[in-house]
Amino acid sequence: MSLYLKSTSTGTTITLNVPIRPYKTIWKMNVDISRASDGSYLFFDNGASLDKKSCECTFILNHTQALSLSTFLRTYRAETFIMTMDSKEGFYPFTPLYGNQGPFPVSCEILKTPGALADPWLWYRFDLRFTYANYTPLTSPVLPSLPSFWNAEGQLNFFITSREEAIGLAAPENLFEATPEIARSVTFDEQIDPYYVDRGNTADQAVTNMKLKMNYSNTYYLMSQLTGTYGRTATQSFIVPHNYFLFGEYYGDNQTINVKLIQDTIELTHNEYNVFSTDLTWWKD
Repeated sequence: MSLYLKSTSTGTTITLNVPIRPYKTIWKMNVDISRASDGSYLFFDNGASLDKKSCECTFILNHTQALSLSTFLRTYRAETFIMTMDSKEGFYPFTPLYGNQGPFPVSCEILKTPGALADPWLWYRFDLRFTYANYTPLTSPVLPSLPSFWNAEGQLNFFITSREEAIGLAAPENLFEATPEIARSVTFDEQIDPYYVDRGNTADQAVTNMKLKMNYSNTYYLMSQLTGTYGRTATQSFIVPHNYFLFGEYYGDNQTINVKLIQDTIELTHNEYNVFSTDLTWWKD
C-alpha cells in the first residue's frame, strides 16, 4: 500500500504508506454568498477554475520512512510535488471525482509531527495538508469510471442533473436540524410600541442542516453535482418522502423541495471503506 511523492525539480521520489482513515478533503468553491436585508441569500460564482482543494491526512510511518519524508520536505522546500498511488489503494485525496491514482500536483504543509509513538512502538505520526497545485503534470490524473448509479441507500432523493435521475440518500444522522427563520421578518425594535415589527411573510426564510453518510457512488454524484456545472450557486432539488420534514413541520413532507447550498466550503471525510460523510446547509429557495 504505497504512495509516492516526486520532486518536480529533480525527479527524486520517496515511497510512503498511504494515510490512515479518517482523512478529510476540503473543497473551497470560489463562490461569494451574502445576505440581503430581507434575509434571502445572494450568490456570485467566480468560476470553478479558482476553487481550492486540499486534503488533511495522517501518516503512520516507520523510522526509515519518517526520516525519508522529513529529509525530503526539508530539501525541496516550498516546491510542488507529484503525488501518485498504486491502483486501488482506496485513498481519494481530492474526493472520488479525482480518483485514487493521480498523478496529483500538490503542495505540502506539515500540520503536526508529535514524534515517536508508543503504539505502534517507535513509529511516527505526520499530519499533513496536501493542496491541489496550479501546475500541469506531464500526464493527467487517472479519473475513475462512472460508478454504478443505482446504488440507493435510502429514500431521500437528490436530483442529479447530468443523469436526469435522483440518487437515494440515507436519512441524515441528525435527521434534520431545521431552522425556519421567522425572526428575520419579525424584528425587535425598542423605538416603537409594540416592540416588534413584522416585515411580512415574504421575508420569512428557512434553513436546514444535514449530516450525511454516503457510499462511494452517492458521494461521487453528490460532489459532481454540487461542485460542477449544475451545482455551485444553482437551485437543487430534493424529492422528500413521507415523514421527512426537510424544513420543519410548516413546510411539509412528501414533495419536491428546491434548495440552494449556502456554504462555499464542503468538508468531506472518508471515515472507512466505502463510507464518506459531510455536513451541508441548505436554504429553501
